Amino acid sequence: MSLSREETLKLAEIDTELANLLPSIKIPQFDYSDPPKAIAQLRASQASYNPTDTDPAVTETSVQYTTRDGANLRILVHSPSNPPISSPAPLIVLFHGGGCTIGSPENMTRIARHFVTAFSAVVVAPQYRLAPEHPFPYQAHDTWDTVRWLAGNAESIGADPRAGGFVVGGQSAGAKLATVVSHLARDEKLEPPLTGTWLAAGSVLSANVVPERYKDMYLSMTQEECLNAPVLDRQFAKLTSEALKADIYSALFVPFNWPTGHGGLPRTYFDVCGLDLVRDDSLIYERVLREEYGVETRMTVYPGMPHLFWSYFSGLKQTERWSQQTMIGMGWLLRKNVGQ
Repeated sequence: MSLSREETLKLAEIDTELANLLPSIKIPQFDYSDPPKAIAQLRASQASYNPTDTDPAVTETSVQYTTRDGANLRILVHSPSNPPISSPAPLIVLFHGGGCTIGSPENMTRIARHFVTAFSAVVVAPQYRLAPEHPFPYQAHDTWDTVRWLAGNAESIGADPRAGGFVVGGQSAGAKLATVVSHLARDEKLEPPLTGTWLAAGSVLSANVVPERYKDMYLSMTQEECLNAPVLDRQFAKLTSEALKADIYSALFVPFNWPTGHGGLPRTYFDVCGLDLVRDDSLIYERVLREEYGVETRMTVYPGMPHLFWSYFSGLKQTERWSQQTMIGMGWLLRKNVGQ
């Protein structure tokens, strides 16, 4: 899918059903004038969305891995309670979002459970260290260390990524990290190799380092509707940017500008929110992968919907559509039908 400038801008016109819903719900407000206080409030708010129930079809445990600098971090493991005997279990790695400043592995529990039951997969959600306590590039290093550990220890958690498939993915900042990991895995010849990447509302660019030939396509970061959208607005973006202290010239933060290019990456599925500051990161990156590097891609766009809307606005038609399309997309990455 390649959109014109007018079509791209139109994606930010708020969805009618969402517009009708917003006046009836209370959206949390945060004190951005006090960054440490705002981060604490945001972390508590994000944790409140984590599920507190269990799913009898899914067994959930934790394991630890050690990072390059000796830190012991947690991996939340979701696996089938009754795994099929004759079918190798795919390994799906999911990185949570939150601007590398908030969030936890539990943020991915709901979608992880769905992937487990649909594909008899082992789905893991790793912890990575957060800013400002751990500024850039801890997050990129931790997630790459995780995937290397998982590649060598998949059998210990019941997965067979070589036979069943090996997908990395994430939401928001987690999608950026998955993009970084996909490039490192290709360059360092990870074994077994990755077979797919799932990028949900991810950021792969930065406004100050957009290559000249793509600047006319990079509109969402200055589009007023996106700057003031629910969930991810200009204040949250500023807060997390200042906390992370990233090097915008590093490919570990802006993987779009990866020095060895994007050829040879695994097939990639995109979820794109129309009313979202990072919308055009995905639109541009998908087009470049497909047209310039011949990477297999699929993309679903949700017009008028804000960043990670599926996590916050249940019951909407677009949220139901996201649930269906994301399962189909993961099936495409795994080369499996839902329930197969």
